[in-house]
Amino acid sequence: MWRSGACRYNKAVRKNILLDAERTAIFERFEQQGIWYMPLKGSILKELYPENGMREMADNDILYDSTKQAEVKKIMLSMGYSAESVGKSHHDVYMKPPVLNFELHTLLFGAASDALFRGISGYAEFRFDAVDQFSVITPIRFTDNPVKAA
Repeated sequence: MWRSGACRYNKAVRKNILLDAERTAIFERFEQQGIWYMPLKGSILKELYPENGMREMADNDILYDSTKQAEVKKIMLSMGYSAESVGKSHHDVYMKPPVLNFELHTLLFGAASDALFRGISGYAEFRFDAVDQFSVITPIRFTDNPVKAA
């Protein structure tokens, strides 16, 4: 039993390290191209846990400027990702072996969210605080649908 738990923990730590390093590289490329972005859900929430690996993640969710979808696709393909789904829904899916899975969201709350972020100039990265992550972002995951703007 203990060996199984230790193995699972070690795999979670390894995956988190790989996702963290790759997310950093993606963010650097976005910043070089002037593409705004905001990490979502697990990549932020895992920092609230006392140890790396306690919060397992299957993928990384990132909100980005939907007007830059073609540029983002070029970046991801140039980094060795396969485009599993692009432009078919509210998020694009990119995969890279052995365990890298990025869901790049083109909208969060509908068209109003894009207008909000475009209205803030001079910043590449945006962040919700922990309360916003739990109260706003996490419930969206349960429906897997974007919240429609009023």
